[in-house]
Amino acid sequence: MLVLHVHDRWSARGGADWHLLSLLDRWPDGVQAAGLYGRSDQSAEEGLPPGGLAARWPRHFLKKLDKKASFADEKAVGDRLARLVEAIRPDRIHVHNILNPHLLAVLADLGPAVMTVQDHRFFCPGRGKVRADGSLCDRVFGPECTGCFREEDYFRRLFELVQARLAALKRFSALIVLSRYIKGELEAAGIPGERIHVLPPFVHGLAPPTTVASSGEYILFSGRLVWAKGIFDFLDALARLPDRIPAVVAGGGTVDTQVAERTRALGLGHRVRFLGWTAHRGMADVLAGARVMVMPSRWQEPFGIAGLEALAAGRPVAAYEGGGIGDWLENGRTGRIAPSGNTALLAEAILELWDRPDQADAYGQAGRILTAGRFDPGRLMARLEDVYKGMSRNSSR
Repeated sequence: MLVLHVHDRWSARGGADWHLLSLLDRWPDGVQAAGLYGRSDQSAEEGLPPGGLAARWPRHFLKKLDKKASFADEKAVGDRLARLVEAIRPDRIHVHNILNPHLLAVLADLGPAVMTVQDHRFFCPGRGKVRADGSLCDRVFGPECTGCFREEDYFRRLFELVQARLAALKRFSALIVLSRYIKGELEAAGIPGERIHVLPPFVHGLAPPTTVASSGEYILFSGRLVWAKGIFDFLDALARLPDRIPAVVAGGGTVDTQVAERTRALGLGHRVRFLGWTAHRGMADVLAGARVMVMPSRWQEPFGIAGLEALAAGRPVAAYEGGGIGDWLENGRTGRIAPSGNTALLAEAILELWDRPDQADAYGQAGRILTAGRFDPGRLMARLEDVYKGMSRNSSR
């Protein structure tokens, strides 16, 4: 069997990128793989573990495959896409982060094809199931959601785009999601639940620290510096903590200037060290130096692989509730969960883990056990292979 993976880019920078690389690096014996990408940012070569399988599989590139919405020559690109796929002659097509509805439909019809839905862009492409006031939202994306957008015309175009994406999803033989949360949202949007497989990511490419959590010297925020990931809530919570507790931020993003301004305004310049974007292999050392990982995501996190990596490293996690967090973070066993947006309770959770090293170590050990069992790579890859084997060309019709 030859499986063709189709993704917007060959990269190691984002969660979806690394998820694909982890699959390719743990690829089952007897199954061939190839990749089709829209572009390369050169980070995969830097971030991949030495000697892994991911870099060995054939790679093909097609310009404009990473386009997210309709564009003038999408039909011509779709025709080139079809010809290229037919030349590769895969037995299965696995689509990862393609968002253009026309290109999705082309790939689905070339099947048997499965798509991994990575995030909210098929059912809430605005704030990620968070209302304009910051509260969590359980509403199905529809005309009444216009209040979350400043421009009605922009909302209308976005609504039409989401409907086109959902229509394309329905053409696939099967869908894969990372969490029960994403499955529930797709079902609410009209996708039959029996065609949706919950298949979470697993930790890959990080050597586990030999130390325990209580040896850590700082609290850690790891993720893109964007509002959705909660960087501003992290800084506000840090300002509520005693001055003796330092922090490290690993990640870059689009609000770097605002983050620097908030850090200065809160008087945290002497307590926070910003590492910038850190290649995946380097995160093992960053995690080894941490006592607690903090994940104050303001959107409803699709899964939160950075938190699972912390658990695998024996580090407890303090996080906001919502989204897929509950699939791996057990409150009072592997970390602490605070109400979304409540920086005071988030700070209390962090302080408890910081000032009780025995509890931090116990939570960290429980996290290691959980990731080794529930998120075992071999078991999850076997389930993925079962999805491939269970697909047929007509199963989406």
